[in-house]
Formats: sequence, C-alpha cells, structure tokens
Amino acid sequence: MNYRPGAAEKLGMDYPTLQQLNSRLIYAELTGFGAHDKRPAFDVVLQAETGFLHLTGEADGPPVKMPVALIDILAAHQLKEGILVALLQRERSGQGSKVSSSLYAAALASLANQATNWLIAGYSPQRMGSQHPNIAPYGDVFRTADGKELVLAIGVEKHFQKLCQLISAAHLAQDERFRTNADRVAHRELLIPLLQEQISKYPRRDAFLQQLHQEGIPAGANRDLPDVFSPPEEERLLVRSKDDQGQTITAVRSVAFKLT
Repeated sequence: MNYRPGAAEKLGMDYPTLQQLNSRLIYAELTGFGAHDKRPAFDVVLQAETGFLHLTGEADGPPVKMPVALIDILAAHQLKEGILVALLQRERSGQGSKVSSSLYAAALASLANQATNWLIAGYSPQRMGSQHPNIAPYGDVFRTADGKELVLAIGVEKHFQKLCQLISAAHLAQDERFRTNADRVAHRELLIPLLQEQISKYPRRDAFLQQLHQEGIPAGANRDLPDVFSPPEEERLLVRSKDDQGQTITAVRSVAFKLT
C-alpha cells in the first residue's frame, strides 16, 4: 500500500482490517519517513535528510543531488526483499504478514561504510568528489594524452604495485609516503599528481585501459550515456516498444537478473 499516514485506516485498507478477511494476505507498506510521520517524501528531501546530499560533490563545492532517484530504488528493493521473506514464511506457516519499510530507513541502511566511519571511527565524512574516504587511489579521475578520462580502484597493495610497474613509476610503490593504503590516504594530495603525470604520457585511454585490464588492475572509462549504451553487449538490457504513432521507443530494463 502507498497511502499517507492514517489514509489506509479511513478507507478500510489497513492491515488489521484486510487480515481479518484473509489470514494468508501479505501486506506491503512503504512510507516516506515512517508510519507516523506525515511529511511528503520527495527524493531530494530524503537525500538531504539522510546525509547523501551533504556527502555528494567536490570538497570545495556545494552539496550535489545524485542524478537519479536512487533512494526510491533502494526502498523498492528493501520492500521486495521483505515480501520475498514473507512469501517464504507463508509457505512454512500458512500465515501472511505485514511488510513495512520507508524511504528514510532504506537510505540510512544504505550509508554502508560512510555510516561506519562515523558510528565506529568517530569521523564525520565530508564531500570529496569521487574519491574514497578509506582507500587511495580509488575513484580518482585521470586523463590520458587524448583528453579522455578513466578511474582507478586500487583496492589492495598488489594492485598499486602493478600499477606503478605498468606506468614506469616503480619507485612510488617503495616510497614511504605511499607504501601502504593508509600512507596513500594520508598523502593522497601528493600521490594523485604524480600518477597523473605518468598516465598523461599514454596516447590513448582505451589502449591504456586494455593494459590495465590485462594486469588485473581495476579501472574503467568515464563514459557518457550515449557511450554506455553503444556496445552491442548492452542490447540484452534494452527493451523496445512502439508509441501511439508507431515510433520505436527504447528503454533500459528495470530487471537485471535471469533465472535458469
């Protein structure tokens, strides 16, 4: 159900009423801020209230909204998981149940490592662009000589050592300022320009990415949507239909799994 607080009861569509009619009923309820909070829930408001707006953007820039209504999507997945558990429970007990979630709770549950940084480490995360607060280089954007962008995700020491070898900068892996991930996080502002200097010597991004992939170094091209949906392999994620005028409409599938 998707009613404002109190509306379901007025309409006789609340769970206790419907459960009396069918004890096997699975009743799914999604609210904005919880069952007793009447505030209207719009995605950008949820992003602000749960810290996402504060955390998104460059360090010296203003808060930035995520480009899609991601909290809506996260909440839908939370509700779906609850419904699946309720279905399993009904198979075992024969009884239905009520599944409740909210956009607010789904957003908080998705803060992941950013929540951990505060709740366990006592560090209040701040905006830092695409960089990672606990790993370096991770999410940093680099450019090759052709002006095209790529990102690195150096998750383990082996990745960093291989990267330094590949870009002819093996000495960086032995530098005391960059030897461990903790060192690299502490000296990120020194490290990134040194890596950029070497990476900028590569003539073409795609050729450099191929070398990175061959070495098992996590990296990816920074692509716009026309580029994202151009490879033939992405066809499996597209669905086509016709509008009222008979023109073809293309959309991306919202279901990204297969059952075999």
